[in-house]
Amino acid sequence: MLYQPITLEEFLIKSENLAIIHYLMEINLLKRNYQYKICNIASNLVKFWIKCIRFPRGESNTLDPKFSKNIDKHAWRCLNPNCGNYKNYFSIRIESFFINFKLSLKDVLKVAIRYACRQQMISITKSIEFSEKIVQSIINKLVLLMPVTDFSFNCLETRNL
Repeated sequence: MLYQPITLEEFLIKSENLAIIHYLMEINLLKRNYQYKICNIASNLVKFWIKCIRFPRGESNTLDPKFSKNIDKHAWRCLNPNCGNYKNYFSIRIESFFINFKLSLKDVLKVAIRYACRQQMISITKSIEFSEKIVQSIINKLVLLMPVTDFSFNCLETRNL
């Protein structure tokens, strides 16, 4: 299902991460399934649990840095007991547009929507709480995906025969 820009932005604001992930899978921006290359068995999409380190004597809990790196809160997980990576997590962003961004899927899509609606760079940067460098990197990646336009056959000049 394709949305208009305003409707899509409302959907991003109101929806949970899993609904956004399923929508991105539906429009082929994320993979629908992931097969780990060693065992060739499809991984399962699971909620990524964040482990807390509990300290004795009532000290504050902290997040384990190994498990708190996942922004999307969902990941692919290999559940083949014969695989060397059994129960390991893999990012849902593997082989997708979102692979190198450390922002949530919502935030990257908000920048893309505003750029697609021809909003100015200054306006996009002011409306979103990220640095101009991050916004510029998202826009640069979008521009690289656009095909090059060739106007060589649209000449208005007349040729003498």
